[in-house]
Amino acid sequence: MKSRKWIRVITIVIMASLLLAVPLLSACTKEKIVEVPVEKVVEKEVIKEVPVEKVVVKEVAKEAPLTRKVLKVGVQYDLTGTYRTVDLKRSAGCLDWFKYVNEEKGGVSGVKIEPILVESGLNVPKGISNYQTLKEEGIIAHCEGYTGISMALKEEMIEDQMACFISATAIPQMVQPTTIACTGPAWIDHLGAYVRWIVENWEGEGKPKLAILGADFPANRELVSDQAHAYIEAAGVELVAEELFAMTMTDASPHLLRLKESGAQFTFALFFPPQASVLLKDMDRLDLTGNITIATAPTSMPPDFEKVAAEHPEWLENIVISYVGYPPEDPEFPGEDPLLEICKRYNPDKWQELYSSHYLFGSWKAMRAEEAIRLALEKVPYEDITSRDVLDGMYSMRDFHMWNTAPPTSYSEDAPTMGWTEVPLYTWRAGKFTKIPGVWEAPGWWK
Repeated sequence: MKSRKWIRVITIVIMASLLLAVPLLSACTKEKIVEVPVEKVVEKEVIKEVPVEKVVVKEVAKEAPLTRKVLKVGVQYDLTGTYRTVDLKRSAGCLDWFKYVNEEKGGVSGVKIEPILVESGLNVPKGISNYQTLKEEGIIAHCEGYTGISMALKEEMIEDQMACFISATAIPQMVQPTTIACTGPAWIDHLGAYVRWIVENWEGEGKPKLAILGADFPANRELVSDQAHAYIEAAGVELVAEELFAMTMTDASPHLLRLKESGAQFTFALFFPPQASVLLKDMDRLDLTGNITIATAPTSMPPDFEKVAAEHPEWLENIVISYVGYPPEDPEFPGEDPLLEICKRYNPDKWQELYSSHYLFGSWKAMRAEEAIRLALEKVPYEDITSRDVLDGMYSMRDFHMWNTAPPTSYSEDAPTMGWTEVPLYTWRAGKFTKIPGVWEAPGWWK
């Protein structure tokens, strides 16, 4: 009896154990069945989520820094000082052109141009220090905004064999040896063209009387140089007054009163905003507006002349402008200025503020730097190019035409020829330029 009883107990225990074990075994079996497909699916998804194209892109990105070709160009302007209203426009023109070259042309011969902009504050020591920094950055050409700084750097740039492109120039910059190239005639060439116009149009008795009036900065001092005096005298014009005023002038009365007392009938005036509006207002107040014919270069026009002209157009009736580019109003100008389109493209919200002759001057500097680099790369491989090669490229430029925005330009190391055979003269009427018939040859003081 006892043995049967134990057999029943053992049987019950075994059956209970089996009942407990079956769910556990089932759970284990079910988990394995689910996990295997999930792992396979996940593996397939991972493969699908890493397409071949993405791997290729990553490989290209790793190689890009090794194949990227870049040449650096220094760009120095006064963005905070007296010239800021001018240099904000010139720097924009310069930088916009380099953007255009990189984006639309793929660089120069496949090499991207990297302009490095520095701010001089119209301070010569700071400008010299900036140039040292730019050299350390590895520039192979330089675009300078201020005549005084380029003159101070002339000897060092000769030693560095650094091509330097500027807007305004003075005789010391152009005397060989030099590496400085101007984007237009010297200011004294503008003066010379005006003197020729005076002589050819003079119908009065005796000699026509001329006065010089302008802001006191290096390029303007050439207007009162011995060379300028000799040219004016040889042309049969009497120089009766010379007045140079500070860049920060707010009252032109003392200068204009001396000019009035001299009996001047013609005045060559070269200045920068904001002196333009000061001069015109004071001339009107002293009753000089209709009695003296003024000639000026385009740097004096925007923006102040245009603002004043909108309110007092009669003030500009006796203005003659020596314009080194081709204004869109000129019938000889073939089509709309392409630089205007570039200005709109890169400055959609402020192109009207920036676009001016100053924007053109900045663009022209960049164009010349681009052309000098292009000519250098024709002879020297990118890996070996130096500033001397770019300087050789600059001096190799012959009749370089910057689209339709300015006459052609040439340079020569032996006898620098800027390519300006004439300085076009215009009148300003009702907000438009009108070309004065005739050919007004630039004297070429530096030849």
